[in-house]
Order: sequence, then C-alpha cells, then structure tokens
Amino acid sequence: MPDNRDLVRLVKVPIAVAIVVTLVRVAVELMGAPNAVVMVFGVAWLHILFPIYFASRIVALGFEKPFMTLFKATVMWALPVRVIVAGTYVLGYVMQIDSLRFEAESLGPLGEGITPIQGYLLLPLANFASWMVLAVILAAITGGITLAIRKRSAAIAA
Repeated sequence: MPDNRDLVRLVKVPIAVAIVVTLVRVAVELMGAPNAVVMVFGVAWLHILFPIYFASRIVALGFEKPFMTLFKATVMWALPVRVIVAGTYVLGYVMQIDSLRFEAESLGPLGEGITPIQGYLLLPLANFASWMVLAVILAAITGGITLAIRKRSAAIAA
C-alpha cells in the first residue's frame, strides 16, 4: 500500500517543472517579450494539468483514499510553487518589471498609488492565498473527474 513517501515522490517532478516554468517566465519578462509570449510561460495552466496527472498516478498506485490523496498532493505541489510565484511579484515590484501581470490593473504590484507594503507583502500574499484556493478548486474539478473516470475504468476492467 502506498504511503507518504510515495506521495512526496509523486509531487517532486511537478514541483521542479513549475519552478523551471516560473524561472523561464521571469527571464522572458526581463527580456521584454510581448505579453502574448510571456503568457505561455505561466504556472496557471499547470493547475489544470497536474491534478489530472496526480489523479491518474493515485489510482495507478492504489492509494486508499484517492480524493483525500489528491487534495494532499495538490497542496504539497501548490504551496512551494505559489511561494515562488509570490516571490516573483516581490521581484517585479523591486525591479519594476514591465509585464502585464505586475500592473496594478491586473492586481499586480506596479502602478500609481502602490505602497511598499503592498508591493512587498500584501499583493504577493493576496496572489498566493487566492491561487492556493483556486488550486484546490481546480484539482477537485479536473482531478476529481479523472479519479472518477480512472476508478470506473478500473472497475470495468476487473
């Protein structure tokens, strides 16, 4: 029966992928690439894809409580990823990076009237908190559907 070590192994590579995607995005933003290019390199789409991967692996590995395991895997993955992304918002404020996601109109830390406390703390923290909630919701949807399909397929095969 799988245990917590298996769960940690499950999220290691997805965390690394998200970190690389985040670093590439920051590099692309610093080079001044158009927003259409920058948007390709974001972790938002990973919040849809990785729960599907997690759910598939959870069923394949035979975890006893698959939905709870999906929740745990999602939080274990999203927590470090969202901390790193929050750090990019601080970096965006410090370096005044000209990118759509950092503009005040996009709830970013750059713009008229943004104070240092907002740029260094409040806006990165708000981004972190909102995306943690969204990560769990998206995992419940995409991962939940995947769990249902995989479990049904396994039941039919048995």
